[in-house]
Amino acid sequence: VSVGVDPSDTDFANIGKDAFAECSNLAYLTFEEGSQIQFIYDGAFAYTNLTSITIPNTLRSFGNYVFEGCPLISLTFEGTKAKWDWAIRYSSYWNNMSVSYVQCSDGNVYT
Repeated sequence: VSVGVDPSDTDFANIGKDAFAECSNLAYLTFEEGSQIQFIYDGAFAYTNLTSITIPNTLRSFGNYVFEGCPLISLTFEGTKAKWDWAIRYSSYWNNMSVSYVQCSDGNVYT
């Protein structure tokens, strides 16, 4: 299952709490170019089969346990490492995720 978000839909800036939790058919997620995702709330993708995701640089905040129980292998953030650090500043469970790194657009890797 791939979820595409139309970038002209300005109302879609958030992925709510537990929005896709336990959706076992969700294996990867693609945001359309120009997507304006700003917030990904608690447990949004928990216990899915998500293995790969690329997050737009518009992300401002990342909730707790967003990827809990996921076999996540690849996480790419289209912003800088500094912006990623800001987005996850209040996030719990980050250090317990299965993904071992985040590739940021400026070439920095968060481990």
